[in-house]
Amino acid sequence: MNRILVIVFSNIKSSQKDIFKALFLIIFLLSMIQFMHIWRGIPYENLVRDPNAIANLPKYIGFISQFGIFLWFASVGICFMGYFLIRGIESVNPQSKYLLYFGIFSLILGLDDAYMLHEELAHRGLYEEMFFGVYAVMLLVFILKFLKLFFQTHFILLILSGFCLASSIAVDKYDHTLFLLDDSFKVSGIIFWFVYFFRTVYTFCMGVIRTDL
Repeated sequence: MNRILVIVFSNIKSSQKDIFKALFLIIFLLSMIQFMHIWRGIPYENLVRDPNAIANLPKYIGFISQFGIFLWFASVGICFMGYFLIRGIESVNPQSKYLLYFGIFSLILGLDDAYMLHEELAHRGLYEEMFFGVYAVMLLVFILKFLKLFFQTHFILLILSGFCLASSIAVDKYDHTLFLLDDSFKVSGIIFWFVYFFRTVYTFCMGVIRTDL
């Protein structure tokens, strides 16, 4: 029994930093909920419950949309994991910066998709094209910044992703009732995006690990 307690307390001590990081995120999230409840008068249940449960909708509603969101944030996770792994082995490595930049970019795209940010701001007078233009410029800037590194990756996957996402926007602008075609292009673009970064992170990390051995 005493040995078990020693192991538990030892584990707590070694995990202190991670526990505090988790608590910080929990407090931040709960504070955001409280802020929106007080500032906008939004009921707590509308902030914490599943949208389909609130609207009493079937569970399959938004199936493809949610699948795409899962992949956006999966891309964020593997990019950040790759960044920390490479940075832990080699503190100065352009590959880690490449993954950090695209991890942050994926996070922005994922948040936009999850909370429909560009649609919401479009209702307030801002053109959706402005957001798409900014995203395109950001992508181009990141690629140019790491051009040599970009061509060392399976870049055709990212090009296919960009083509599919651009096609989704074009279809929506041409006829916003073509839901299947629009969202088929969109989810295809997200899948190519995820596969590109999964492959890139794996290649970068394996290369650094082999060099370090």
